[in-house]
Amino acid sequence: MSIKKADNAISINGNEVRFGYAVDTVLEFPEYCIVLLLEDEIPDNNVEAVDYNGNIVWNISQIIKLQYPEAYISLRKESATTFSVVSYNGVRFVVDITTRRVVNKSMTK
Repeated sequence: MSIKKADNAISINGNEVRFGYAVDTVLEFPEYCIVLLLEDEIPDNNVEAVDYNGNIVWNISQIIKLQYPEAYISLRKESATTFSVVSYNGVRFVVDITTRRVVNKSMTK
């Protein structure tokens, strides 16, 4: 898979996907990649999944359902089927990509 990131865009197999914020981290999984968007001012719900045709599959707010918009400051691959995000408030969520569900939640602060 050929994924290149530049400023606020990624290129996937020649398909360019632009975001409203800078691309910080890209994780590759078999069906799609997951993108963390960061700027000096961290945007809310700033994690997106993009398939290898360049289509947005989901936003993190569709998986981690909170009563308020949340900003995420880190993204990490945990296994072949899980990744973790840490919220601005210090909550670490581990998400299973096959079920699109939170499988673990813990405090980091």
